[in-house]
Amino acid sequence: MEKFKLQPDEQVLKKGGVIYYPPETKDMGALRAGFKAKQGKAFLTSTRIAGCTKLIVFPWGVLIWLIMWMIGRKVFFEVALCDITSIKKAEKSQQMFIYSKDGSECNIAFDTFLDSRNKWMAAIADAISAAEPNAKVETSENAVEVTRP
Repeated sequence: MEKFKLQPDEQVLKKGGVIYYPPETKDMGALRAGFKAKQGKAFLTSTRIAGCTKLIVFPWGVLIWLIMWMIGRKVFFEVALCDITSIKKAEKSQQMFIYSKDGSECNIAFDTFLDSRNKWMAAIADAISAAEPNAKVETSENAVEVTRP
């Protein structure tokens, strides 16, 4: 896993807690998939959406904080905004699926008490529109579809 670093032309638009379900959990039950899920922090930037490990805060002093800062956040999923073709909400759970051009699927859920998928879908749609003015972004209640010329 590589470290999360902002590129010079990149800025953070939104961040929050995320739970990422790896592709091998697709056919598992909820209990088994929960053991393989990775919890971390999601960053929506002007060019990508990335999920990173959480920095664990230890109460044992500044030295430990400094070491954890030097280790940094490791990226466990990353999708470029220019590769996103659609985003769909799951009907029976708090999960959201991000589909990309190469056919890959990213299954995530946000670590909030209330359902924040609509806010994230709107933010991602706005980021795609800002990054690619030629892309046509169609939003509905349960999905965001992106078509490119």
